[in-house]
Amino acid sequence: MRGLHRAGAPVAAPVPEEYRSVHAGDIVSTNHITREMHDAMEVFTEDWARACCDALNRSEAYRASAATWEGEIVLAMSPDPARGVDAERAIYIDAHHGECRRAHVATPAELANAAFVFSADPTTWRRLLAREVEPVAAVMQGKLRLARGNVFALARYAQAAKEMIAAAGQAGGRWPGEGAAA
Repeated sequence: MRGLHRAGAPVAAPVPEEYRSVHAGDIVSTNHITREMHDAMEVFTEDWARACCDALNRSEAYRASAATWEGEIVLAMSPDPARGVDAERAIYIDAHHGECRRAHVATPAELANAAFVFSADPTTWRRLLAREVEPVAAVMQGKLRLARGNVFALARYAQAAKEMIAAAGQAGGRWPGEGAAA
C-alpha cells in the first residue's frame, strides 16, 4: 500500500498553558484533549493517532473486552480525492491486553506486518467513528475490509474491535476537506 499520508497537513494546536510546567515550559501531560486540539486535528494523522490511544486507555469497555487481545493493529483509510484524501492514510496501534501502548501514523513495514489491518474508504470510516454502523455489520457488507489477519481469530475479539472503533470515534477530529472550526 503506497502513498501513506504522513501527518503533516494539519497545523497542531498550541499547547495549552495547563500542560506546561512553571519552570521549563515543557509539556507534562498530553492525555487531555482540549476543544481547540479536538477541532484542529484531522483524522488519520499523527495527532489523531495519539488522541485515539488516549481514548482507548480511558475506555473501560475497551479495557475489559480486549483484556486478552494483543498485537499490532492498523486502521487504513483508502484514497478518495473527491473527499480530500489524496493518498492512503494508516494508523498503527500497539494493543496489549486492553491498553494502547502507542499509536502513530503507520510505516510501510508496520502496514505490511501488522497482525490485523482494517481498511475502508473515508465515508465508511466516518460512519464507523460516528457509530452509525457497527464494525461487524460493515465487515459483513464488505464496507470494512480485514485486509490482513485471520477472521476466525478476530471473531474472538469482535467486541474489543467494536470498542476500539467506538473509542477512536471519541478522539474526535475533523475530516479531510473540512476547515478547522473557527
